[in-house]
Amino acid sequence: MTLFTALRALLLVAVAVPLTAQEAPAPALGTWRAWLEGPGGELPFGLELERTDAGLGATLVNGSERIAIPAVRLAAGRLVLDIDHYDATLEAAVEEGGATLRGTWRKRRGPTRTAELPFVARHGAAPRFPGERSDPTPVVGRWAIDFGSDELPSVGIFEAGPDRTVRGTILTATGDYRYLAGALFGNELALSCFDGAHAFLFRARITDAGSLVGDFWSADTWHETWTAARDPDAALPDPFAQTSWSARASLADLVFPDLAGRPRSLAEPELLGEVTLVQLFGSWCPNCHDETAYLVELDERYRARGLRIIGVAFEVTGDFERDVRQLETFRARYGVEYPLLLAGLSDKAAATRAFGALDRVRSFPTTLFFDREAKLRRVHSGFVGPAAGAAHEELAAEFEREIETLLAEPVREDPTLWQTLLFRPHVPQFGDVASPWTFQDGVQGRAAGRMLREPGTALVTMQLEPVQLIGDIVWVGSGDDARVYRLDLVARVLCAPTDIGARLAPLPLARSPLLERAGFEGEAGQVRALAAPDATIRREAVLALARRRARSGKGLPEALKLLAAEEVDVVAAALFALGHCAEPTAAQALAPFFAHANPTLRREAARAAGRLVPAHPELTAALRSLAHDPHPLVARAARVALDDVPGAADPAPPGPGR
Repeated sequence: MTLFTALRALLLVAVAVPLTAQEAPAPALGTWRAWLEGPGGELPFGLELERTDAGLGATLVNGSERIAIPAVRLAAGRLVLDIDHYDATLEAAVEEGGATLRGTWRKRRGPTRTAELPFVARHGAAPRFPGERSDPTPVVGRWAIDFGSDELPSVGIFEAGPDRTVRGTILTATGDYRYLAGALFGNELALSCFDGAHAFLFRARITDAGSLVGDFWSADTWHETWTAARDPDAALPDPFAQTSWSARASLADLVFPDLAGRPRSLAEPELLGEVTLVQLFGSWCPNCHDETAYLVELDERYRARGLRIIGVAFEVTGDFERDVRQLETFRARYGVEYPLLLAGLSDKAAATRAFGALDRVRSFPTTLFFDREAKLRRVHSGFVGPAAGAAHEELAAEFEREIETLLAEPVREDPTLWQTLLFRPHVPQFGDVASPWTFQDGVQGRAAGRMLREPGTALVTMQLEPVQLIGDIVWVGSGDDARVYRLDLVARVLCAPTDIGARLAPLPLARSPLLERAGFEGEAGQVRALAAPDATIRREAVLALARRRARSGKGLPEALKLLAAEEVDVVAAALFALGHCAEPTAAQALAPFFAHANPTLRREAARAAGRLVPAHPELTAALRSLAHDPHPLVARAARVALDDVPGAADPAPPGPGR
C-alpha cells in the first residue's frame, strides 16, 4: 500500500462517520409547534418530545389535554409516532439539525382507504395560531350552533384560556369535538384539535350583530359552513330520546363473535348481569375512547353489585384479524376487563342492519341500559366527554342514577311467560305432562319446565336439567354449558339465536301453535298467511310451509316475495325455507344477501345456497367467499355447505372462527 493509498483510506474513514451522523440527526427535545397542512390551511397542535428509559417519548397537546403517544421510533433520520390505538401514524424526516420535522399523518379510514395529510413541526415554544391575540371575551360563553349538514342543533362552549387564548368544545347530538384550542384575532376566531384520529379546524368571524359565521374542516374529507348565536340556554335534543329499540328484538337474538372468533349471544349467562350495559362503539372513535375510560370506572365500581358491561364493536376494515388486533390494543390501553365482541363495519347504515335491534344507529358510541329482566329501559346516543366539563359531569351523574335505579329494582317474573313455558298438555300415554317440547322437524327434542327434560327417542327416559327464565330469555342447563333460547310468547315457540330453523314448540301443537290459533290451518291456510299483516304470522307460515313442502319434496316459490320484508326475522325465515325446500328458482334471489350487512341474513343465505348447489353449481364461488366471512356463524354455515359438495371444499387453512 502506498502512502497516498493509506492516507486516502484514513480520510474516507474519518469522513464517513461524521457524514452518517449528519444524515441521521435526532429531533430536539422539548416543545414543538406542529401542524397538518389541510384543505383549510394549517391545522395546528402541540407536540412535546422527551427522553425516556425506552428512548423517546411524545405527547400531543390540545389545550388542557395531553395524549401520550404509545410508541416512538427513530431510525435512519426518520421519526415515527405510532398512534396504534387509532390505527394512525405521524412519520417525518428530521431536518435542519433536528429542529424541523417534515412528513405525513396517515389514518386508516376504511377497508381500502387511508386518510393522509402533510405533517410539519418546528422546535420551540410558539403560539398555536400565529398573530396578535385579542381579548377572548367576545366569544366566551354558550352558543347555539347550526351546521349546514346537520338538521339537529349543536352547542358551543368557549372559555378564556391562559395568555389570551380560547378553549372549549362543541357538543352535537352524536358527541363532542373534544378539546378545541385557539384564539381570537380581532374579529377572527381560529380553533383546532388533533388527537391522532380526528383533525378539526374551525374558523369564524364575528359579525356586526355579534353572531359567528365560519367554516369547519375535518382532515381531508369534510368541509362545511356553520353559524352561531350567543344563547345561554342553548341545549341539545334529549340524547335518551333519539333512538328506539325494536319491539321484535331480544338480547338472545343478538349473536356476534368475541375476539377469539367464538359466536356469543348477548343473553348468555356469562355476559348478562343483574343490570347490563351494552356499548356500541369503535376503536377509531375518540368519543368512544372517552366513554370507554368512563365505563371501565363503572365496571370497577359496580361489578360486585351485579352490573355487567358488553362492548359491541364496529370497526373500519372488515378484516377480522386486523380488527381484532385493533380491539386488543384498545382493550390494553384502557384496561378493559368486560367482554368485547366484533359486530361489523363502522358505517352507521351497515351497523343498523348488523345490530338489527335499533331503529337506527345514529352515533358511536350508543349505550343501552337493560334491567334485571333483560328488558331495554333506555338508549343513550353519543357521549359528552371530559372536554365538556360540567356537561360531562352531568351525563356521568345521569348514567350512575340509572344504574342505581335498575340495581335497586326487585326481580319481577312475568307469570304469562312462565305459564307459556310450563304449558301442560295431555299426552295419552302419560296424562298431563309438564311442558313436553319437541323440535319442529319432528325429532324428539327437549321438554321444558322449571326443570328441563332431555328426551332420547321417547318420553319414557328423561334427563333433568335446570331452566331459568329471565324476561324472554330461557337458559337451559347451567354454567358454560347453558343453551340460550328466546321464548316467543306470540308464536309460543323457543327460538335458538344461532339457527332460525332450530326451534322447539310444546306438544301437541308442535306444527305451528300461532297459525292454528289464528285460523291458518293446513297448507292452503299457511299460504294465505304469507300475506298476513302481522310479521310473526308471516314468519311462522313460511317456516310451517317449509317443513310441509320438504317432506313432500316440493319447492316453495311463494317464499320469494318475503325476501323484500322489512323484518329481519321474516327474511331469515324465508331464506331458510327456500334452502330447506331446495326451491329451484331461488338461486338468483340469494345473490344480494351474500354481501348483506346483517350476518343473520348472510348466514341463512349461505345455508340456502348449500342446498341449491347441486342444481346451481355456480353458487359454489359465493360459498367459498362466505367461508372467509368475518362472522364465525356465516363462515361455519358456508364451510358446512361446501363440505357436502364433492370437490368444493375450501382448501384454505383455518382462520378466525373456523
